[in-house]
Amino acid sequence: MAKKAVKENKLEFLSFVGNRIMMNLLVEDHPKLMLLGYMIRELGGELRNLNQTRSKIYSSIKEESIIYLNDLQEQICNRNTNSGIYWNKFYTIEEKLRRFLMNDIEASVYDEQNEFAKIFSMKLAEISYSRRKEENTIINQITKTTFELGRNFNQHGGKEALVIYLVFKSIDDYCKNLIEEPNQENRRYLLKVQDYLNKINKLLPIVSNLDKLYEESNLIIDEIGRETRMLYLSRKFPPMEEKELMLPDDAKKKIDEIVKQSLNINKIQNAVEE
Repeated sequence: MAKKAVKENKLEFLSFVGNRIMMNLLVEDHPKLMLLGYMIRELGGELRNLNQTRSKIYSSIKEESIIYLNDLQEQICNRNTNSGIYWNKFYTIEEKLRRFLMNDIEASVYDEQNEFAKIFSMKLAEISYSRRKEENTIINQITKTTFELGRNFNQHGGKEALVIYLVFKSIDDYCKNLIEEPNQENRRYLLKVQDYLNKINKLLPIVSNLDKLYEESNLIIDEIGRETRMLYLSRKFPPMEEKELMLPDDAKKKIDEIVKQSLNINKIQNAVEE
């Protein structure tokens, strides 16, 4: 479905595909590859952006994305559960796309600085961990941190930076399923967010060991993905607010005339029937 969506430029469908992959994995409970859903959703958002802003080179980007999805499909069909394979393939496609996600001025100034990107990502993760108990601001803090981590990778690249970004992206997705203002009802979910930040903090000492980083971050993303899908299933959607439709006076008069004409027609129809 993902390839078909890209070929037909129905890019918003990639988000649904990612969610369905995660829901299927929730039901099957194995393999632990929720990261696939997040990767496809991320690709979908980027392609929508590039389709609108980089129309001249979008066709080549589109072809690269289809190649990536073909490769992904082959790995899944072969039941490959090695998360490192998927991380490396995701990095390859993201490395091709990221320079186009910057504007022309940014692209002319920023260059590839993987080491800086890694240090920057680790520092932001440490800051989030240090502020994990600030319940009134934690959701907003994670959203902004996720944005900065994404910007950092787009500007400077780096495999470690991409991993840390996607882990935070999964937490941000979890937070979006919570109501914004903390209260007694959702406080237990906020405690889970604190626990996730604690687990990310434990990733930092192994950041330079990519194999270990891929493995451990995959387990964290898988746990968060499952909890997010469960939260989605139980989430209470806010009631729709009924708002009075405000119309100008001339529009109201026209509607009144139409209604009166309709009533007259109904009277004629009733008379004929009688």
